[in-house]
Amino acid sequence: MILQRAEAGWIGIPELADALVTEFGDPPDGHAGTLTGTMVDALVTAHLLESRDSGSSK
Repeated sequence: MILQRAEAGWIGIPELADALVTEFGDPPDGHAGTLTGTMVDALVTAHLLESRDSGSSK
């Protein structure tokens, strides 16, 4: 879902977290925004996403 949403254009972590909660419900443990940020960081590290900070439009 994260990669599919990112392909549609740049989205911030809070908006992405909201979309994930809408799609899958609240996470059983932790805060949706924090968990989403952690996953996005992992995808950036794996070079599957680029952050806006690195000059990407995603």
